[in-house]
Amino acid sequence: MTNKTKVLEIGAEGGSITMYRVFDAKDHDWYIYSVNDMGLDDEVPGVIKDSNYSMSYVEAFFRMLKAYPHLLELYPLYVHADFAYSTMVIIKELTINKDYINYTEWAKVLEVTEVDLK
Repeated sequence: MTNKTKVLEIGAEGGSITMYRVFDAKDHDWYIYSVNDMGLDDEVPGVIKDSNYSMSYVEAFFRMLKAYPHLLELYPLYVHADFAYSTMVIIKELTINKDYINYTEWAKVLEVTEVDLK
């Protein structure tokens, strides 16, 4: 797999979850997310875990949600412009009438208004 491009990054206390788009030898794109948990001190090392490959951004996003059900409650740091609309649609569909996500921060990173997300 080549051409690793960050498409999504979400911060959490003590680490982050980052999704990447990669290309195989036939130039097909695949998606993988990586979890980086920092260690509490020098005696406890951090952990980096990679997911299985997904065939689409949406599939990878839902795999992340299955593994981390509170994903949308975390702090969004980055969404690649090519994936902003898909991310916005996912958030809108999953958070109808929900107050638990930080609409302000998601709106900033997606470069939309909070109204667009609700």
